Amino acid sequence: MTVGRVALRVAAGLALGFILLPLVLISWLSFFRDDVVVFPPSGYTLRWFRAILDQRNFVDGFVTSLEVGVFAMLAGLALGVPASLCLARYRFRGREGLGLLLLTPLVVRGSSPRASWASTAPSRKRRRISAPARGRRFAGLPCR
Repeated sequence: MTVGRVALRVAAGLALGFILLPLVLISWLSFFRDDVVVFPPSGYTLRWFRAILDQRNFVDGFVTSLEVGVFAMLAGLALGVPASLCLARYRFRGREGLGLLLLTPLVVRGSSPRASWASTAPSRKRRRISAPARGRRFAGLPCR
């Protein structure tokens, strides 16, 4: 293994650790018995998780998010699996276009919201755009 590959793996491992460390620490802190974070902890408990179940707004929001997620997953599977089988097994006119159409949700320009906002931001040279029109422009819809 070359020095470059080792350096790349070390850098990737450090980046992954940097990203995952807060998640691991917050997960660990959620089991502390104390109200305030102290080290070493006086003990561990599940009372914070029981307290969440007493919050009706949180439970309702969680259930709604779960329902939407399951529906989106099932709809994606119902459309994606037959489409992928069709694209992989058959040759037909418009096959490449259909493949690109199905991939469009994965291809989002990172600068799109910023560029859209910059084009609708009021300045001295441009007329002011109403809030609904700005929202339509920000969402990529035509602004009449």
